Amino acid sequence: MSSLQSSWDPFHFFNTNIRPYVSQKFADAPILLLCGSQARQLNGQNTNLPSDTSDFDFVILYDKLPNKYEAAQFASETLNIPGHPHPINLDFKIMDVDYLNAHADYTRDLRRFPFLFNMILDAYPLNDNANKLPTLKQKATKFLAQGPSDMNRAQIQTLRESIQKFEDALDNATTLQDKKILGYEGVPTLATGYLRSHLLWESSVGARGLQYLQKSMLSGVDADIINAHNQCMSGNIAPYKAHCQAIQTQLNHLDTQIPANQHCPPANDYNLVSAAEKEQSNANGMRIMLNQYVGDLRTGQKKGLYRSTEVRGQFIWQLKQAIAMQTGQDVTFGKDSLIAQGPVPFDKNILNDIINAMQNDDFDYVENLTEIVTAPYGGITYNYVERIYVDDLHRRRAQQQQGTTPQIGLDPWKSLRI
Repeated sequence: MSSLQSSWDPFHFFNTNIRPYVSQKFADAPILLLCGSQARQLNGQNTNLPSDTSDFDFVILYDKLPNKYEAAQFASETLNIPGHPHPINLDFKIMDVDYLNAHADYTRDLRRFPFLFNMILDAYPLNDNANKLPTLKQKATKFLAQGPSDMNRAQIQTLRESIQKFEDALDNATTLQDKKILGYEGVPTLATGYLRSHLLWESSVGARGLQYLQKSMLSGVDADIINAHNQCMSGNIAPYKAHCQAIQTQLNHLDTQIPANQHCPPANDYNLVSAAEKEQSNANGMRIMLNQYVGDLRTGQKKGLYRSTEVRGQFIWQLKQAIAMQTGQDVTFGKDSLIAQGPVPFDKNILNDIINAMQNDDFDYVENLTEIVTAPYGGITYNYVERIYVDDLHRRRAQQQQGTTPQIGLDPWKSLRI
């Protein structure tokens, strides 16, 4: 705990340092919402004060996205505030009502993690000129209560193959170190598999394992995912394999409920977005997420066993994706995807080094290795980085081609359908 934490006053810090800065930065936004743990505190929902390392999450909502934004985006900024012992991360979800509708459809049918609507539900308004937040919260509550759409046959097959690949990796793990890598990867993989196969919303990273336990225990299943993780870390893969088989059984059940003539729409390749634009979006998204995960690794033990364990697994998977972007390899479970190929500034032992450093709580070394892996894209230390949402960029370009861009002057709130 920092010396600041013992006398930490998040209200004063926010009102003095963060609120004026963000309000000026988005002075043109009719709706500016603080979200997450900081908002829950201001709303009187948190019994524990946010720590002096907590991020500040914002949703910025326009009636129509200004021309300065090509599409909706996720931006992250790091502030160094005099007298404060830690850099402060500000995360911005910038969009308009039109994208909010599109994102609701995407989340319901494909993404299955309703982060934006969870954020709205807890939001604290910094600016809400037309008092739209009560309507947004009401619609977000209804949206979340409805749950995700049924899985189609293609989605079932994709999830089935992912779980099978994880089980195959378990069977092929020959050393304890191999099993430790899979031990970390198993918590987010199996928790996500369970929640999706039972048509449940996913929660945020770090909470899925606990959600898995709570939901599955309600259905009478012994699903202590952390116990299975610990067993795998000690060399016993049997509990993890039992989880794999239970998920496959549920997927088989779902498959029998689908009409034989069901139409599965083809995956959207976003062909109106260039390969370079997609790579830039993926790279910036990867930098933001790894920056957040490294921060979560440092504070994870304070947030509970499930969160700290799952964050480690998700961190490893995201790091593999960063390596795959440079080597052209497919991302796979276990050690195989860390056999580096091509001109990359790290060797095949880097994941083993990171696993060992995490087990020793040496997060400075973890961060240094992560900086090495992500150096070609600018690293995970930044002042400001933005990830344009590829789906929205494609959608807006398609609207322009087809002449279906929403007309200026019409009230976009009349078409709000979340």
